[in-house]
Amino acid sequence: MGLGGRFGRPGETPRRTPISYPRSLGMGWLIGLVVIPLLITAIGYAPSRAAHAPPVVVSSGNPGKPPLSLAPLSIVRNGNDITLTGEFPDDSAKAVLTKVLKGALPAGLSIIDRIQIDPKVDTLDFSNAGKIFKNSASITDFGLTVNGDTISLTGTAASQDQKNTIDSEAAHTWSNLTVVDELAVDRTPTIAPRIAASKSWAVRQDPLWIS
Repeated sequence: MGLGGRFGRPGETPRRTPISYPRSLGMGWLIGLVVIPLLITAIGYAPSRAAHAPPVVVSSGNPGKPPLSLAPLSIVRNGNDITLTGEFPDDSAKAVLTKVLKGALPAGLSIIDRIQIDPKVDTLDFSNAGKIFKNSASITDFGLTVNGDTISLTGTAASQDQKNTIDSEAAHTWSNLTVVDELAVDRTPTIAPRIAASKSWAVRQDPLWIS
């Protein structure tokens, strides 16, 4: 047998399975190799970050602004005497209150001034409070006190309408503060003039009175 029969002829050499060699990775594959893990990490981190986000706090007032803390003050009327007790930062602030009281209340009332001056305090502004004291002019036991950010109204109003008017005016004047209406309403019954007249007429009809 010839060499061609032993080793096979070149034309009859058995076909071999072609070997595939990987192509060059290239720049695109390298970018993907770097970017894809980063994306997976970011996707996994986002929910975790949201889960630990700080809670949202809703404030009912001006954010960052502390509540008012006004100096204590009381205005108490007892008949024809009005006593002022508390603190003002200066004499001009106190003069505003005195002017408002004299302009709103009947003449002849005496103001007893026990106000102390302290430049470090904040006090209630009375420049627009004239209507409050004018509407309460007939209340001989009217009182107004200031404590922190709260204003309290006391005394005995002649009617529910007077009570409501004073409360509404105070709430409007000091809308940034809390107004507590503790005004009472006088429930003393009154005798109508016509009833008294009818009794007088009945007495005149008494035969003993006529005789």
